[in-house]
Amino acid sequence: MNILHRYTLKSLARNRVRTLVTIIGIVLSVAMLTAVTTSITSLQNYLLSITIASDGAWHGRIMGLDKAGVDALLAEEGVSETALLYHLGYAKLDDVKNDTKPYLFLGGMNEAFPQMMPVHLVEGRLPQVEGEVLVPSHLAALYPEYAVGTTFTLTVGDRMLNGVRLTQFDGYSVEETFENGQLAIFTVVGVYYKASFERSSAPGYTLLTVANDTSRPADAYVTMHRPGDAYDLVEKSPYAEYRTAVNTDYMMATGQSRSSSFRSVLYGMGSILILIIVFGSVSLIYNSFSISLSERTKQFGILSSVGATRRQMRRSVLFEALFLSCIGIPVGVGSGVLGIGLTLRFLEKPFLTMVGPDLANPVKLTLHTSWQALAIAALLGLVTVLVSAALPARRALRIPVIEAIRQTRDIKISPRKVRTSKLTLSLFGIEGVLASKNFKRSKKQYRATVVSLFVSVVLFISASSFSQYTMMSASDVLDRADFDLCYELRQYELVEREDWAELFTALSRVSGVTKSAYSYEYVGEIAVPADKVNSKTQGLEDLFSEENGVYNVVGYVLFIDDVNFLSFLEQAKLDPAAYRNPEQPKSVALDFIRYQGADGRFRTFRLLQSGGFAMEVRGFQEPEGYTLKEVVDGENGEALYVYESLADGSEKTFTNDELWHTFTAEIADVAKEAPFSVSPNYYGLTILYPFSARETVVGGQEPADGTLRMYFNAENHRKAYNEMLTVLSSMGYRTSGLIDYAASVEALRSLVLILNVFSYGFIALISLIAMANVFNTISTNIALRRREFAMLKSIGVTDKGFQRMMNYECLLYGFKGLMYGIPAALGLTYLMFRSVSSGWAVAFMLPWKSIVISVASVFAVVFA
Repeated sequence: MNILHRYTLKSLARNRVRTLVTIIGIVLSVAMLTAVTTSITSLQNYLLSITIASDGAWHGRIMGLDKAGVDALLAEEGVSETALLYHLGYAKLDDVKNDTKPYLFLGGMNEAFPQMMPVHLVEGRLPQVEGEVLVPSHLAALYPEYAVGTTFTLTVGDRMLNGVRLTQFDGYSVEETFENGQLAIFTVVGVYYKASFERSSAPGYTLLTVANDTSRPADAYVTMHRPGDAYDLVEKSPYAEYRTAVNTDYMMATGQSRSSSFRSVLYGMGSILILIIVFGSVSLIYNSFSISLSERTKQFGILSSVGATRRQMRRSVLFEALFLSCIGIPVGVGSGVLGIGLTLRFLEKPFLTMVGPDLANPVKLTLHTSWQALAIAALLGLVTVLVSAALPARRALRIPVIEAIRQTRDIKISPRKVRTSKLTLSLFGIEGVLASKNFKRSKKQYRATVVSLFVSVVLFISASSFSQYTMMSASDVLDRADFDLCYELRQYELVEREDWAELFTALSRVSGVTKSAYSYEYVGEIAVPADKVNSKTQGLEDLFSEENGVYNVVGYVLFIDDVNFLSFLEQAKLDPAAYRNPEQPKSVALDFIRYQGADGRFRTFRLLQSGGFAMEVRGFQEPEGYTLKEVVDGENGEALYVYESLADGSEKTFTNDELWHTFTAEIADVAKEAPFSVSPNYYGLTILYPFSARETVVGGQEPADGTLRMYFNAENHRKAYNEMLTVLSSMGYRTSGLIDYAASVEALRSLVLILNVFSYGFIALISLIAMANVFNTISTNIALRRREFAMLKSIGVTDKGFQRMMNYECLLYGFKGLMYGIPAALGLTYLMFRSVSSGWAVAFMLPWKSIVISVASVFAVVFA
């Protein structure tokens, strides 16, 4: 170690506070960079594990390939592995408990299928020979006769409709036929958890066996040597002629997604986040090297006078930076890994709540590091330190030797420039005048302190804005509901089963149910008068078109049970008397619309100005006892709809107007909050009526696509959900219509908690950097002015006068820092707004709370 290096170490030891603050700054900087890079790799690994556990590890999917197509796919260059599920046929269920699922579907697996696809065993083993089958868990729960170890005989054949073989993508139709049946014997060797490759609308429960007949059509799931090539594979001929898909969740988790909206938000916000960290870190470490420039300049002058070259002094500065980095960077990397590890451990349960319950083997959120992530954080930290040290050193080394020893360059005296105002004299006396003159004669120290405060304000406000935009985006995209469970009956089920009231009573009596309600939904088109539309609504023309003074809007007409409707009126503080006329029933408009436009952006807005007007509502009415056969052109070009009677096959033709029922809706009031028995659709205008007004409003005509929904709150929604499944099965209703919304609400709360932890953790670390920056700058500045303070006291400045002088300095520091910091922070907030608005249609917001907190914090720190 040469003499300059030893001198550098002694200088660091002598200025312990500045050295410690610099090391702390490096540690905080590297810790934050490590936390960002490690959290990205951990979350990316977690999302990838979730995707593989729920959907499989495939990249591209091609459904229903014939043998020639399978052979061509297996020979494709770039394909790594192919999982095949052959369509071996269907078998009818003897005891149909779900009208939309009356079949067993027999799928034949190749060797790669169980490894690539989500075939998670609940009990038993995988089939090894033909005739051994796995049954899905939801089949085993409804049909005990398919337990492990049982043997049964099935007639396996094809579902046909108009000469076309139907698949699992084709829902059940009463017009389809069952053909080519052959007897086969099967033995159940295992039960697997219901998998995503069986769609909820699939007409058959998927039984898995070994594929021996490879001449049958097959669903192919492929992995590519380069995952992104899956997009090109499914788009090329002849595969594009089949049903194809790309595993978008897998692509997003691995960074291979082609979603421009997703990438713009992810990369935009990520870049701003890294920029904030680096900017704050450089500012802190730079000030640690530059605030004591006067002392360092004198040292450089003395060293130069005794023969030290610029190259040697530059190397000594580099040695100092590397020495501090050798301490700060390893500690920072370790602290970042430890901090993010503890954070992810704390968030393990919320993540499990958000995505775990629907998985056979819930994936735990664990710390996942990579040498690339740690190396990037360490390298960025080292570059930050070197840049922060090199810039002030370069300036100091350019100063001539005599000026460096005398330190005359830092102090510029000009009578005109150090002139102070009489207001300063009257408010702060001679002490304030002295402080003001000192600032003007030694601008570098003053400027460094103001810059530190400026950086602190920018970091805090921009970090808070980052958190707010993230939270706002999440709450806008995700649905919220105040009920736990929902069961729906479609129009054709209401026609076939008129005992729905008995079902509602039975479900309401399930143990643990605390609240219940029902509503009937009528979907149609609403003609909203143009003069009643909110003129401040942005993007309205992208969703609705104005014609003849009205906007034609997608509408939901809901008839809520009378008890719940009355409760809703009381909650919304509306007068119930306005809705009690049975001959002229009035409604409430629920005015909150959210939709995703063609550009992929989510938008939310209020459509109406106020209530007190009438709107025309049109709903499609399918003729009772008829089914649509074809649509033909009339003589004047008008579309004619030909319906066939289900009873005798006779035909009847209807015009468009004859198939649409129109009625007038009287809107008495406009509400913004949905009642208990309303699903969070939010994709159109919703009109609410009491259930007793249903026949009067629609004129006794039932819509073709009406839906009756039942809503429940329960003490334990998961237990109530399972009991309701039993009730539905015992009464002969389909179980697929039961939805556990509370699980989605828990997922939303978990997501909010996760965002809060990351956001506020980030803000806390940024605030630490900002406070360390200000503390280091001001304390070092005060320490360098000890000689000046001693001189002032020697000429009679009292402690009270000295305090007045410091108060003046504090005010000057604070006002200057805020004057520059707040506009810069607002500019950075606007950049965040532009980044977020590429994925969500959000309004620009001024972070008033953050501004107020930053103003108070700045003055608190400088006065302290």
